[in-house]
Amino acid sequence: MSITNKLSIVVREQLPEFIRADYDTFVAFVEAYYEYLEQTNKATDFGRNLLNYFDVDDTLTDFEEYFRRKFLQSIPAETLANKAFLVKHIREFWRAKGTEKAYRFLFRALYGEEIEIFYPKDNILRLSAGKWVERQSIRFLPDFYHLATGNGSTKVFRLFEIASTSNLEVYVNDVLQTSNCTTANGYTISPNDPIVTFNTAPANNSIIKLNYTSSDIVEDISRTDGTQVVFSFTGETSGATAVSENAEEIIVGLLNVNEIFVSNISKGVSFIQGENITGKYFYEGTNYLTLYFKSLSVLKDINVVSGGASYNIGDAVPIVGGSPESPASAIINEVYSALISRILIIRTGAGFKVGGDVVITTTPNIGLVMAISTVDSTGSVHPNTINVNSDIISLYEGKTITDSDYGFPATVIPTGENSATRIVDALSYASITGLGPISNVTVLSSTFEFASLPTLNAVGPTLSFSTSNTSNGSATGNTSIVTLGILGKINVANGGSNYTVGDELNFTTPVGGSGWGAYARVASLHTSNNGIKTVQFAPPRITGRANVTASGVTIVGTGTAFNTELHIGDKIEISNQTRFINAISSATSANVNVQWTATTSNASIGRTNQVHYFDKSRFTV
Repeated sequence: MSITNKLSIVVREQLPEFIRADYDTFVAFVEAYYEYLEQTNKATDFGRNLLNYFDVDDTLTDFEEYFRRKFLQSIPAETLANKAFLVKHIREFWRAKGTEKAYRFLFRALYGEEIEIFYPKDNILRLSAGKWVERQSIRFLPDFYHLATGNGSTKVFRLFEIASTSNLEVYVNDVLQTSNCTTANGYTISPNDPIVTFNTAPANNSIIKLNYTSSDIVEDISRTDGTQVVFSFTGETSGATAVSENAEEIIVGLLNVNEIFVSNISKGVSFIQGENITGKYFYEGTNYLTLYFKSLSVLKDINVVSGGASYNIGDAVPIVGGSPESPASAIINEVYSALISRILIIRTGAGFKVGGDVVITTTPNIGLVMAISTVDSTGSVHPNTINVNSDIISLYEGKTITDSDYGFPATVIPTGENSATRIVDALSYASITGLGPISNVTVLSSTFEFASLPTLNAVGPTLSFSTSNTSNGSATGNTSIVTLGILGKINVANGGSNYTVGDELNFTTPVGGSGWGAYARVASLHTSNNGIKTVQFAPPRITGRANVTASGVTIVGTGTAFNTELHIGDKIEISNQTRFINAISSATSANVNVQWTATTSNASIGRTNQVHYFDKSRFTV
């Protein structure tokens, strides 16, 4: 650093005159000495510029090392940065220690390099913080085609892409054409341009089908050099629309499949698996081809709705439906077993009673106890009361044929029974009530895991009773309803018109056949046309028709067989009037216990203790 106001230039004037005159050499020496002291790093320079050397920009080289040791202890001496600059800004550096700017400054100062900084927070997976994009695609079979229409003069037709005879089939009106240039119906495919040329122009309105058995369509759609092929797809059945984005070839089962990823999918409308899809491809301005694709239906999941029973791991599962290009197959990889906890009634049957047993009829028949818990005993489906015979043979085992009175209860034939009495007239009856179709079955106990579903059977009710004879003999017994199969509810498919409540329904079952004797009548009508609305079962009818007179007790039959179809004590119904048979005179004449209240002609006769129903209940577990 230079010194202003130097002493060396005034030394001569400060010496005495005689020295300046006689000792010029001495004067020059003194001037040179002061000039020496005034040089950089010499005593006078130090003294005169000490305050200036406190500035790191103006300090001496020797002082620079001092500043470095004082303020830059952690900074290597070989740093590439200007040390004076570091000293001046080291305070800001230490204050910013640990920040991104501090690290960037440090590496620039030490190595002259720029660095990249990554924060751990940028590489932490946060729940629901990612942007989820679900790619949607349509899978096609490799074959597709487009159509053209002949006009009788055009020979050249546009193709989707440059093709060859190895991957393009040409049809005219569904007839496969021959690829050669000599025959009239031949054609040639250009090796350099996407065109096909016919030797003879296809006839007017002829349909030309250009079918690609393989194609570069995946590559065409996936290009990124500006020549990418774009399709606008439309589902022929669903009407859904989408635009192609890119594509790839995949293998599904044994099939090579083109998977085309799409965007701009129509809202509210989805493509249907396996439907035909058209793709519109614009190739020159507004010119386009409509390509026809067959989408591929792929089995994704199998949901087990009902597991069934008796399956084993490895069993094949048949998969049907969907008209697949390649049938799907599956095997069972897991089975389970469990105790039976509920019974599902498939068909409710008829003639059952609450508390009746439900038993297993297959082997094993253990570990499951069930009972009928509810039945429909309203009588709306079938009569809820059935009369069954209650006589016990042991009470009459000592009787002889010639006895004048066998001793049957006096309520049957008050005058007594003997060899002249019909057996049917002598029998006694008891009623089983509360009958109906099964509504529910309760599992009382379940302790066994069945390997296969058991077969169940509902047991009909049994009536326990006690009876006596006129000799004061008594006995107890029971009787049960055999499997009856009572007719169920009648569904009116077509009510017709102009009916009347009470009109009879005729069942054409042959006499003696299953269901013979069943009877029903019209219960209610539609108000608009008097068509049948509901039907009600009534007691079964016997043969023939009846005529009764008010205040009388006689039934006069027409075509009847009272002597074989009725017996004393039967409860009958004629025109909604119920009575009991007291006496039977002949096939066409009988008396009842109470007078008739109305005169009726040609009416049907119902017998309430006669049952002609045949059916069973069905269950599943």
